[in-house]
Order: sequence, then C-alpha cells, then structure tokens
Amino acid sequence: MALAWHIRTPSAAIQPNSQNEQRSDPLTAGAPPFEIIDERTRKILLKFPMPLFVVIAYLFMGFWFEWWHPGWMIFFSIPVYYLILGMARPQNK
Repeated sequence: MALAWHIRTPSAAIQPNSQNEQRSDPLTAGAPPFEIIDERTRKILLKFPMPLFVVIAYLFMGFWFEWWHPGWMIFFSIPVYYLILGMARPQNK
C-alpha cells in the first residue's frame, strides 16, 4: 500500500525541507521514485520487444533446463514491465 501512495503522490505536493533547498536531484529531494527516467529512455524501453524476449527465455528454460512448468510464470513479467513504464513520468529539467 505504501508503494501505491508514493506513485499517486504528485511531485508538486512534495516540498523541500527548507526554502533554500533546491530540488535538483529527484532521488535526494524526496521525489517519487518513478520520476528519475527521461523521456528518451522511456520511449526506447517502450519499444523494447518484451514479449519476444520472454518467449525466447521461456524456450531456453524449457529446452535446456526442462523447466516448462515453472517457466510459464515469466509471462506475467510482460504486463508488469509495461505497467511500470506506464507509471514512469519523464524527469523535469
């Protein structure tokens, strides 16, 4: 529940501790963790063929290690990958 609160908290609502403090770095200024990605990187990651990568990984795990049954669980990583990138907002410069 704490993660959902941080994601939904608008960055404007998070104020620096003192008036002299600048919000130069999102990691040190208390910004939500998904603001640290820039727009160019986000677009590149959205174009990444995650489903193809997952199918190749599934076949690799199945043929080489015979993990057919536990291997199908990696297909859940496809919507999780795009969900996380969808929540990521570009870094304000």
